[in-house]
Amino acid sequence: MKKHFYLTATLMSVVALFSLASCQKEEGTKVLFSGSIENATVDSKTSINIANNTGTVKWESGDQVAIYDQVASYTLEAIPTSDNTTADFTGDATPSGGPYYAIYPADIATGSASITLPAEQNCTDGTHFTAPMYAYSTTSKLMFKNLCGVLQLNLPAMNKTIASIELTTPNNNICGDFAIDYNDGDPRLNCTANGGHKLTLNCGEQGMDCSQGLTFYIYLPADDYTEMTFAIEATDRSCCLKHFEDADNPITIVRNTYYPTTLSNLSFLPPAQMVNGAAFSRVMMARPDMINLVFEYKSTRPASTANGLLSSGATPIYYTTEGTTMIVYTPAAWMDANPDCSYMFFGTNVEHIDFGTGFNTANVTDMSYMFSYCQNLETLNLSNLNLQSVTTMKGMFNHCGLQTLNLSGATTSSSLINATSMFSYCENLSGTLDLSGIELSTIINHWNKVGIFSNTATNGQLTVLCTLNTYNDLIVHSSDYGLAGNIHITLQVVE
Repeated sequence: MKKHFYLTATLMSVVALFSLASCQKEEGTKVLFSGSIENATVDSKTSINIANNTGTVKWESGDQVAIYDQVASYTLEAIPTSDNTTADFTGDATPSGGPYYAIYPADIATGSASITLPAEQNCTDGTHFTAPMYAYSTTSKLMFKNLCGVLQLNLPAMNKTIASIELTTPNNNICGDFAIDYNDGDPRLNCTANGGHKLTLNCGEQGMDCSQGLTFYIYLPADDYTEMTFAIEATDRSCCLKHFEDADNPITIVRNTYYPTTLSNLSFLPPAQMVNGAAFSRVMMARPDMINLVFEYKSTRPASTANGLLSSGATPIYYTTEGTTMIVYTPAAWMDANPDCSYMFFGTNVEHIDFGTGFNTANVTDMSYMFSYCQNLETLNLSNLNLQSVTTMKGMFNHCGLQTLNLSGATTSSSLINATSMFSYCENLSGTLDLSGIELSTIINHWNKVGIFSNTATNGQLTVLCTLNTYNDLIVHSSDYGLAGNIHITLQVVE
């Protein structure tokens, strides 16, 4: 039998008031609307803070709502009444006659009956959340209805500091654009565009201590959830996956209700370590039909479907194929590149590489010939790559078919000692190449930069962004670096 739990007075034993003193209305402030919440003393609204097992959940000072009438829309701010169960709304507006439509919080409103549910929720104390509400009225008195249900997620006490939690629901849209059907006071959400299946709870820069356990409240559209995966990442970069799948007994989320669930027996995996570049290249070269490469993290793909291991450590890395796509995946949150990434994609037929956000290059020292002779690779995004430990980029892109290369945000240090032929014979490279974070002037021996731009961009025009020190170095040794007489490359200094 499907189960769901209504928010009743029993919830008050675990829900406490997020303590903010009510604001008093300033003299002369004009009240435009007043607002209450359905069953305001027992239902979820703007915050839940477990403390002393007492309290209620009510309006907070400063809550903002978007109001729509027949003429205009405007944002108003809440001034809670003395007991915070209702609030007055004030602002710079002149409402026309009703009906009125109101959405809380104001920043998710996209129209009088449409909202965007964000793909991220920020948690400051483990339990605070801002749940969406909707009101319709022909008068200035607004009764707000909760648009979602709440998944109460309990983590046991453990020696971890939680950095984030990702909830994935492959069969349900939990973020994106939604239309609101008021439905005679029992509103429903219908996803209309940009539907997303992943919601991230961010726990702040310092994370949240789980030594005493933690409770999170996640608002979700009402639906039957037959499959859910929780990826819990700690600040030490370890990760735990918990997967739920049951078509016959789904987790049923009902509007204006909460569903408590506790995760237990949590096992965390450290980051996965890749094999070296040459070993990875052999796997790619053995499958010349693979033209797309995707790196996937926090993956629940069954290991039984994998074709082999690509890990040099205890945490596994698998790969599988779907058509012409090779998927490299791990249950870990991070995939640490091997210190030796030389020749990693050398000479492969790959046309597209998606590194995702978990590919960590902080410990890489050797990137020589990493993308060399990838003649079918036209676009590559390596933005914000950590190159602080890299010592050699010799021939990294030489004879590559790249037309655009994004290195913005990629930064090197004084460890870099060799960039010989780094972009040589990238004949199709054009547009802008941002090398402002790759300080070539720190390579003292200029012979270790010989041919860096030889026969580069000969089929187009390329603007190279660089620091003043790099610019001066390139100009002084332009002949050795392949720049002399190359009318296809323009250097531009950036601060």
